[in-house]
Amino acid sequence: MTGVLILQCHGCGKVFEEARGALSRYDNKTLVCSDCGVEEGMAQFVAMSNGINPKSVLMAPAKVDWAALDKASV
Repeated sequence: MTGVLILQCHGCGKVFEEARGALSRYDNKTLVCSDCGVEEGMAQFVAMSNGINPKSVLMAPAKVDWAALDKASV
C-alpha cells in the first residue's frame, strides 16, 4: 500500500489508518481510532439524555469521564 498514513490513537494507543480514524469531539482536531470516536459519541449521547453538558464528560481526546455519567444516572 502506498500513501497510507498510519497513526496512533491518543486515547487507547491502538494503531490505525488515517482514513479509518475519527475526529475527536473533545477538540475537533485530534484524530482518534474509530472505537474511541464511537465511545466519545456514546458518552455525549448519554450525557445529553441525562441533562448534562456533553462537553463536560470529555476530559481529553478519547478520555471519557464515565464516573460523572454514572453519578448522573442514579
